[in-house]
Amino acid sequence: MFLNRVAICLFLAIFTFGILSSSGTFVTPAQGANTCPAMPPVPWWKKTHASVQKYVQRKYKGDWPAYTRKWVKARSKLADIYNRKKSIRIKSQQLVLGGDDLREYIENIDRRIRVIECLAKLSIPRAIDEELVVVEASYTCKPVPEVAWWGDLSHRHISSLVKRNYKGNWKKYIAYWEEEMSALMASFGLGQEAVVNKLGLALSNEELGLYVGKVAGMLAVVHCLADDARKK
Repeated sequence: MFLNRVAICLFLAIFTFGILSSSGTFVTPAQGANTCPAMPPVPWWKKTHASVQKYVQRKYKGDWPAYTRKWVKARSKLADIYNRKKSIRIKSQQLVLGGDDLREYIENIDRRIRVIECLAKLSIPRAIDEELVVVEASYTCKPVPEVAWWGDLSHRHISSLVKRNYKGNWKKYIAYWEEEMSALMASFGLGQEAVVNKLGLALSNEELGLYVGKVAGMLAVVHCLADDARKK
């Protein structure tokens, strides 16, 4: 157990060093406003970060998770159509996509989802939920890393999940994340893609490395919460 924690700490230290800017300083959200990937080259999509941000503000009232879920669901439906060797019709463009064309469109949706997640981090204000602050104040652990498909996880949510699904057995829950970490690290080390959610979203290279860092952060939080639970 101790060695696992040491490995996590070492990984986080190396990963943190890797995201330093060339000048040796951390890249803040303000400095990183232009660091999100460009929108995929789909002619009928909004092409700039600013246009997407304005759209989410206007149509979704700034609810980035809802906008992300829309595209994740669309991606899942299209993947199912592709797997069944069917095609789709895009009425606004009078286009029919199937086969390789549909596969390329799905890949562009994957890229769009990553752009949306990046823009969300730069756009969502850090609003303070007073009730949540009161609940979380009893915990000494770091916040749960932000990952779109994990949802709004908090220390309280994780503790309830372990109590409900694992009958309070923190070792089993830790083992789940350790297995996830090992599989992701193996894929990353071999330069392979890894499917990271139930909807089939696949990450590779730098994006996979970033996600591995999130999972390492989650493991550190879970270890900390397990320690707190044992002390009570």
